Amino acid sequence: MSRRSPPLSLDSSDGTSQRGRALAALDPATAKIDERGHADLLAFVQAYAERLRYVEADGDVLRDVGTWAAFARHDDLTIADIVAYMREPERYGGEAARWLGRPHFALLLTFLELLGEARDQLNGVTARHLDHYF
Repeated sequence: MSRRSPPLSLDSSDGTSQRGRALAALDPATAKIDERGHADLLAFVQAYAERLRYVEADGDVLRDVGTWAAFARHDDLTIADIVAYMREPERYGGEAARWLGRPHFALLLTFLELLGEARDQLNGVTARHLDHYF
């Protein structure tokens, strides 16, 4: 029986070294700061538009005319259809293309695209922080 200690293996993982922390839970992509996607934001816009009241002024009298729901919701289009239109607008034609291509709705979709760029930057903060310090 040998009295020598077993050779040290550099491949063993004790969790104290950078290489030893290869758990999926420690990956910055697993816990994003803002996990909302285009579909989530469109659902929020639709719910919010239903709560916004449209008021018409007739002299000193204010009348509740309705909501802004028609701005963001179409009976024949789902949120998945709108997200697909954001990716490939050339696939849509006819009434769907006219409704989705309205200038004010196209501006909303452009805003959501730009918000996605900011979201990607925000979600990359943790990875950039780890890259900088480690």
